[in-house]
Amino acid sequence: MIPEALLGTGGMGVVYLARQPALARSVALKSVAPEHHADAALTGALVREAQVTGALEHPNIVPVYDIRRDEAGRPQIILRKIEGLEWGVLMEDAAELARRFDVGDPLEWHLRVLIQVCNGISFAHSRGVLHRDLKPENVMIGAFGEVYILDWGIAAGVVGTEGAALCGPPVEGEVAGTPGYMAPEMLEGDASQQSPRTDVYLLGGLLHEILVGEPPHVGDSLTEVVERTLAGVTDLPVDTPPTLARLCARALARDPDDRPESAAAFRRALERYLRTRHVDRLMAEANARLAALERALARGGARGQDDHAIYNLFGQCRFGFQLALAASPGDKTARVGSRRAVEAMVRHELQRDNAAAAAAFASGVELSSELRARIDAQLAQAQ
Repeated sequence: MIPEALLGTGGMGVVYLARQPALARSVALKSVAPEHHADAALTGALVREAQVTGALEHPNIVPVYDIRRDEAGRPQIILRKIEGLEWGVLMEDAAELARRFDVGDPLEWHLRVLIQVCNGISFAHSRGVLHRDLKPENVMIGAFGEVYILDWGIAAGVVGTEGAALCGPPVEGEVAGTPGYMAPEMLEGDASQQSPRTDVYLLGGLLHEILVGEPPHVGDSLTEVVERTLAGVTDLPVDTPPTLARLCARALARDPDDRPESAAAFRRALERYLRTRHVDRLMAEANARLAALERALARGGARGQDDHAIYNLFGQCRFGFQLALAASPGDKTARVGSRRAVEAMVRHELQRDNAAAAAAFASGVELSSELRARIDAQLAQAQ
């Protein structure tokens, strides 16, 4: 094994580019940083991380080839050399993302990366292993778009699974992780509450980073970050797609029981969004038309030009809500919006003593008993 160049440093270790002559390939060689060579605990942690990572053979987890010892008997971990970038670099630099991968829709691209992360984490959970340190820096994107989860250094096992035997369960009272991303139960050192839903929280943090460009909890000091984490305070832009906003809020819920039940469930929600994301656009356009319709009606549009504009606005917003419902039949907000538009037109026609038109608008629509009674009363008077 011939070290050739330093690839990076961080935490307890250093990583070198090395040449493996027997297989004529380049590999990554990870070892304890020289200043920590005498630290037996760090050396043990490095070996443990390699054993955990090596036991998790999955396309989205960086492969470990071997553990060897150098001339001084210190352990070295041989891993696949990944030609690529940290995911965080591509999150911050849309131009670099477009240049490397010809990406026209960054949101969709990042969500598909997150889906791959979910796949790797789901596999780890099936083995009873929690990652506990998911963040953009711990995900590498290969030259051809491959997605690898790195740094299993603080992984912990779920009690009663092979993961617990492999890497040990969470330690009560131990605080481990990255501030800004850590789940509340990690900050509190509550081992009994750490479960696959802890990693779901971290997946929610990655989604937050995609949507906002920063961790879910930020502040001017570590104390403020901790306080915001424990209080469950997160902020999303008002233009965040509603479906993703709801998913992000659920994943970052203070109570683990309020989060999606698994990484697989979180992944399915992302996939569902990508299949139906056009519904959000339809809803935004339909709601804008509905707001314009309600403003026009509030002005008391008279017959003539205003009347024509009102009917056009109604047709546009009703059609938009119907398209949204066709694509996503369970969308309650689309159903409510459609009913609001109809009720607005029914009231408009009743105010003009046009009960027949009001009844036509109301046909096949579930209206309030008050509006139904008003329509019936006007129809009776007209006879």
